[in-house]
Amino acid sequence: MNEEYAAASRNDIRHMPYLAPAAGRFDHVARGGIHAARRGAAPNGYACGSMSSASSMTVSVDDLLGQLQAFQPADDGADNVHRLSELLAGFAALPGCERVAPALLDLVERHPQADFGTPGPLVHALENQAGYPELLAASLERQPTELTAWMGNRLLNSKLARDDRAAWLKRLTAVTTHPKSAAGVKDSAIRFLDFQASRQAR
Repeated sequence: MNEEYAAASRNDIRHMPYLAPAAGRFDHVARGGIHAARRGAAPNGYACGSMSSASSMTVSVDDLLGQLQAFQPADDGADNVHRLSELLAGFAALPGCERVAPALLDLVERHPQADFGTPGPLVHALENQAGYPELLAASLERQPTELTAWMGNRLLNSKLARDDRAAWLKRLTAVTTHPKSAAGVKDSAIRFLDFQASRQAR
């Protein structure tokens, strides 16, 4: 990950304290990023099933998908982050791990206002999957959430081609009028758009 992306990700939290995690928790940014994802490889350099990224986790992708389907978020975001960290540890070592990214977004869509961490393990896992921006765009069209709107803003904080930036601004704008957007999600999208406009004005 380049320094510009890292700085932009830190600014994402610093300029939006209403979405920042507790001090000292998850203040790092994901290694890798959307540029590697667009090239079709995970930013950490591992393909699905690579033993180089293996951990002690031994479940299959099918087992993991079942656990994600059954996952019920708690009111305590720290508890969600802890459980997801354990659940997703080493999943990139599993053959077929590309099937996990859609399931992660499905989890977020089922619980649109749950606290899964910003960024947290769910975001890190998604950003390390090939095709992540396209999956995120489709998720925002289906069911905007607090987290996916935040992730769209995080992408806008990175170095994007002009057309890509315009497309993501359009997607965030659509969140503000989406019939499935909760009031808090719409408000967050408006704040993100205001923040992006302020960046452009500098």
